[in-house]
Amino acid sequence: SICVKTVLSILPALQREYHSLFPCQQQNTKNNSHCFEILGFDVIIDHALRPWLVEINHLPSFGTDSDLDQNIKSRVVREALSLV
Repeated sequence: SICVKTVLSILPALQREYHSLFPCQQQNTKNNSHCFEILGFDVIIDHALRPWLVEINHLPSFGTDSDLDQNIKSRVVREALSLV
């Protein structure tokens, strides 16, 4: 998946940032997370149904302009919180 490959490519940078914020955490200890981040992936699907990554938003907007927008973004937040 395009999103998984992208996150794997930036994983070292995300780990460095996390460990700089929580320096006393043991790197190999399970369940030691103190935070999470929601990234916004902008993807275009071409005529052959191939996905193309346009950009990744570090701080995606959670403002809503329509009922559809409200529905999608509230589910994103709800599902992210269910993981923690």
